Amino acid sequence: MDSSALTQIIGTLVDLDPSASLALDAICEPLSYKKGDFLFKAGKIPHHAAFMVSGVARAFYLNNKGSEYNKTFFLKNSFPMPLTALITKKPNKINCQALTDCEVILFDFSEFKSLFQTYPLLKDFYIKAIEGEWIKKEQHDIAMVTNDATTNYNIFLETFPGLDQLIPQYHIASYLGITPIQLSRIRASLFK
Repeated sequence: MDSSALTQIIGTLVDLDPSASLALDAICEPLSYKKGDFLFKAGKIPHHAAFMVSGVARAFYLNNKGSEYNKTFFLKNSFPMPLTALITKKPNKINCQALTDCEVILFDFSEFKSLFQTYPLLKDFYIKAIEGEWIKKEQHDIAMVTNDATTNYNIFLETFPGLDQLIPQYHIASYLGITPIQLSRIRASLFK
């Protein structure tokens, strides 16, 4: 596995020249994670960002009683990374765990940002990617408080096609903020 998948995705948003691709390649490290492995753990100060080549991961946090809440899922061509912790250089508050075997490209976040001066198109990509993620997050947050659970489940199915067949239903219920029993009832009513 090499970092060409990452440069291809960047190339969909900006016109990346070969020298920028080589500079990016130099800071990338392909890694494999097994189902259940943590890409990032809460409480640690992260230094690396990630790009998902294959597999499924989840971002989740724990409340003070130890209950897990899924924040989002990461599929192929997404960026599972503790962005707030990377920017603030403070301990991460969110866990990221592989739900299937995953192939990931890690890259040092500070080194990536240092490339912006030499390769402004990488900064353009970064801004566009962050803007896209912010839009998705805002739309999700609004939907979670304005829609009923059935509508949100249908949005989940559209946003993450096929994911409901790859991961346990309790992870989906957690993401939707409902119980597994509620999700089971919604699925039963939709798939009659």
